[in-house]
Amino acid sequence: MYNIFLVDDHPLIVEGYILALCKEGSPFVSSKFTKAFDCLSAKSMIDTAVEKGESFDIAIVDFSVPGNVDFKWNDG
Repeated sequence: MYNIFLVDDHPLIVEGYILALCKEGSPFVSSKFTKAFDCLSAKSMIDTAVEKGESFDIAIVDFSVPGNVDFKWNDG
């Protein structure tokens, strides 16, 4: 099982990634998917994973996710 982190400001795109990754016969079918739709929630989920000592096996991040000035992330 893989731990996959998906970040995109369009929820439909995130669901599309999941459908594509879980195609029949794929090694990702039984994966755990963590979804974030903006930089703030993505940072929070990353921080939580680090605190728990967990890591993501794969991260798919939309480069054009709107940034967050509070912690100086300009985009994805």
